[in-house]
Amino acid sequence: MKKTLSLTSRLTLLFGLILTCVLAALGFYIFGAMRSHFVEQDQGVLKNHAEEIREILEHTGNYPITPAVKDRLDHTMSRHDIDFEIIGKRGEVLYRNEARAIPEATIREMVGHDHTDSVEWHTGTNHFRSMLLDGKEFDVIVSVSTGHHEEFLESFGKRLLGVLSLIFLITWGLSWFAVRKGLAPLKMIKDRAASVTLSNLNKVIPVEQVPVELVPLVAELNNMMSRLEESFRRLVAFSSDLAHEMRTPVSNLLTQIQVVLAQNRDAEDYRDVLASSSEECERLSRMISEMLFLAKAENGSILPSVERVDLSEQVGHILEYFEALADSKGITLTSTGNANLECDRSMLRRALSNLVSNAIRYGAPDSVIETSIDSGHSWIVVSVRNRGQDISEEHLSHIFDRFYRANAARSHEENDGLGLGLAITRAIMSAHGGHVAVESRNGYTTFTLRFPSEQPRI
Repeated sequence: MKKTLSLTSRLTLLFGLILTCVLAALGFYIFGAMRSHFVEQDQGVLKNHAEEIREILEHTGNYPITPAVKDRLDHTMSRHDIDFEIIGKRGEVLYRNEARAIPEATIREMVGHDHTDSVEWHTGTNHFRSMLLDGKEFDVIVSVSTGHHEEFLESFGKRLLGVLSLIFLITWGLSWFAVRKGLAPLKMIKDRAASVTLSNLNKVIPVEQVPVELVPLVAELNNMMSRLEESFRRLVAFSSDLAHEMRTPVSNLLTQIQVVLAQNRDAEDYRDVLASSSEECERLSRMISEMLFLAKAENGSILPSVERVDLSEQVGHILEYFEALADSKGITLTSTGNANLECDRSMLRRALSNLVSNAIRYGAPDSVIETSIDSGHSWIVVSVRNRGQDISEEHLSHIFDRFYRANAARSHEENDGLGLGLAITRAIMSAHGGHVAVESRNGYTTFTLRFPSEQPRI
């Protein structure tokens, strides 16, 4: 496995790179500003002395230059360590106070520049700066040695590099420490996550102990842990309920088989036991089939095959199917309203069948079960309402759970189901992007299916 740099190392390296760029730019700026200062200083000195030479020549009025003027010029310039040349308009050197001549290329370069510019040149290890000042009858070129400036800049550059390097090392070390401290909440989150087990899924990470930038992450982690805890709780409850529900039919099968095998019996007894066993097997088969459908529906493995259906027609088919069962209890089935709905036809009929069968099973004899269809701008609502005993509040919050029955004593009564119908109905509604609700008060119970007007295409 390829080893990657830690987040601390990455941030420290990135900060070091930024710091290097900033310090390098600062160093170049300071060094450049210092050099520019010396250049401006030299130019000011050269310009002043060139003006002074021209004033001496113009004041004396001696041209060509006499020995007396030369002595005066040498005396004046030697005090300031200034070299100069006086050049005629035809390019001839009229006078030079030093034997060191300015290179011809440098003179040509100065002639092409403005009189305020200076040119830097060198002979061997000696560095000079020169400036040319135009005159009517002659030009003046003054030069000054910049060796002491170069030595200072070289020494200053080394010291500046050393100081900036020291600043870099100190700041980089402090940045590593700051990054470590700044990322400490991540280690706390990691430690909290590592300590989570099946027995403490409700252990949350305190949001108030993390920086504001990590609050959304921690909040989502806590939400994820809550969802995992709820899923695990439901899984444990489902396993327990499934084992409990399957234990009774399996126990019945085993008891019947053991009893019939205990002694010899006639063919009629064997047929009765086999018929009873067949009923229990059918119950188990139906339970397994519904559990498989419910598991697939809740996990999105069964996607609705959307088509446009006439709700009134589908409700009519369902009521016609249950008409005989309703008549046996003196119950009348009615339907009102109409709407077209995009849904899975088989899932819709299964959900409606669950609600209508429950309404008949628990509805009061000689009563009316009303099925109504209402359509709005964004929702289509199907309601099934029956008269009967109210469902208490404590049961309403669990009525859509698997294997839940408001009356546990009726868990295996002949007219009782498996306790999966409403759970399947909720899963079907979730698959369609809708939801199911129940209201029970004043002797009437109403189940409501809310479908979105338009189903997303899959």
